[in-house]
Amino acid sequence: MTSFSANSAVNATGPKQAPILSEQFAGRKVKEIPFFKSKQSIFPSGHASFDKLNEQLISSETSEAFYLAKDEKKISPTLIPHITAFHLSRVWIEKYTKRRVKPNNTADLATVLLNYDTDPYDRGLVLTLNDTKLRATADIKAAALKSIPKLNYFIPISFEKGFIKILFSGQFGFIDINDCISKYDFAKFAFSFKSKTNTWEVINHREFDSLITDKNESLQLGEIKGLVVDQKLAYAFKENDHYPKWTSFKLIKEKTKPWIQSEMKGHGQIWWQRPDTEILSQNTISIDDLIKKEIYSVSFQEDNPKKGLASAHGVFITEDGQNWNEIPQFKDYSGPVYYFSNSLMYVGNYRSIDGGKTFESFIQIDKVSSAITKSTGVIPKKIQITKIKVQKPYSVVIDVQTGTKKIRLKSPIFSQDWVQAKY
Repeated sequence: MTSFSANSAVNATGPKQAPILSEQFAGRKVKEIPFFKSKQSIFPSGHASFDKLNEQLISSETSEAFYLAKDEKKISPTLIPHITAFHLSRVWIEKYTKRRVKPNNTADLATVLLNYDTDPYDRGLVLTLNDTKLRATADIKAAALKSIPKLNYFIPISFEKGFIKILFSGQFGFIDINDCISKYDFAKFAFSFKSKTNTWEVINHREFDSLITDKNESLQLGEIKGLVVDQKLAYAFKENDHYPKWTSFKLIKEKTKPWIQSEMKGHGQIWWQRPDTEILSQNTISIDDLIKKEIYSVSFQEDNPKKGLASAHGVFITEDGQNWNEIPQFKDYSGPVYYFSNSLMYVGNYRSIDGGKTFESFIQIDKVSSAITKSTGVIPKKIQITKIKVQKPYSVVIDVQTGTKKIRLKSPIFSQDWVQAKY
């Protein structure tokens, strides 16, 4: 078992490179940006405006460095043998194509986090962190059939009374769940066949063979249908000189300024970087100032209406209903927003599963277009998402303007299987 390497230069574009969102830069005067024949060039080949460089965008390449964070300390990943939810997955999902692919656990972490997601409907694997016994029944006093060394992977067959049923060397038996780590130890949301609320639940932690929700309810692991994990959580899986086994860490990304490649007439393919003036800072406004803006969309958490999201030439989030913090990623954005829970929220095509701290692209326009064509027989002239919401038990619903008509689509909340829905 090896952990991912910490540093890598990766291509962050995927199969198709879309232009950088121009609304992030609208309304701001920016000096002309120098461009270079290569990333190693000392002197620029010329200067051009952001819009001109962005028109012929080819790719974006960045050097990513990750470190482990614990108690406000930054720790080199090479010092701590660690494991993530990706290591415990049976399949990964390509972010850009949404294809399910076989995991590559020798890939570096930057490549994985930028290009893949875990599959919410993959129960994953279990890994023995300790030497353990294969027992005849789910009982610590049951006869030991075989000895199993630590750091062995297994597919869980079922969960019973704090034990996991597995197949080892051609023999079925049970191993103590306390000797293992699994995808369930990374859970942030889960959907159970027997959920009392019939919806996705926010998960606090695992206790034996159950997940404990934020409402202190217990969900049996064997009854879990869907599982969304914290992809930036890691655990130490070996004893070391610094931290004991099972110590949890956050994976923090230190991003260098990205190199962007464009096609420039008279110069061919060139490289450039966004200047420091494009780095945005957080802005806080009052509820009175927000109301003065032209509000496109506002959404409040159902259980606590003091918490909400609003879009008004920018996206703003509040915890108390009075003070609204601007989210820099969506400068000048006006579009649909939806605040589902303390963890899950949507801004247009983007989704956050960490309470608005970070947003990643979620709604794939090509998938939406295909669903519209399949249901109407017409290729949409345009696709504009005008409204978004979460519908219990576990569907995300969007209203789409196609240029000729409006259509409503829905999909499972953590996938991209869009179908037409009724208004």
